[in-house]
Amino acid sequence: MEQARSARVPDLIAAAAVLALGLAAFVGALGLGYWTRGPGAGFFPLWLGVLLVVLAIGWAAQVVRGRNLRDAEPIAPGGRRAVALVLGALFVAILALDVVGYQLAMTALVLFVLVVVGRRRWFESIVVALLSGFGIYALFANVLQVYLPTAGVPFLADMGL
Repeated sequence: MEQARSARVPDLIAAAAVLALGLAAFVGALGLGYWTRGPGAGFFPLWLGVLLVVLAIGWAAQVVRGRNLRDAEPIAPGGRRAVALVLGALFVAILALDVVGYQLAMTALVLFVLVVVGRRRWFESIVVALLSGFGIYALFANVLQVYLPTAGVPFLADMGL
C-alpha cells in the first residue's frame, strides 16, 4: 500500500506543475485584453489557462482516486514513431509559417499527418487538409478578424498566401 502511495507522488507533482502553469497563463492573460473588435491578445492564453487548470484538476483527481494512468493503455505498436513524426512535422510547420504562410504550412502539416502517420487515403486527406489550412485561415481572417502569418516569399505573398 505504501509503495502505491509513493508511486502517486510524481503524478501529483506533475499535476500541480500543470495547474501552476495554467493559473499563470490565466492570470497573465488578464492584463492582455480579452476582446477588441475580435479576440484580443489575452483571449487564447486565458482559455488555454482554463483548459490546463481543468485538466490538471482531473488528473490529480484520478491519481487520488487510485487510478494508475501509466498502466491504463499500453502504447500501440508504432506509437512512439507516430508521436516523433507528428512532433517533427509540427517543428517543420512552425519553421515554415513565415516562409510559406499559415495556409500552405498547415495544409502540408495536416496532409502529412493524415497520409504518412494516419495512413489515410490520398483524396480524402487532400480535401481535409485544404479545408483545414484554408478554411481555418478564412475563419480567423474573416470572422474573428485575427490575421495569421502570411508568406514571406514574394510570389506566394502576391497570390494572397
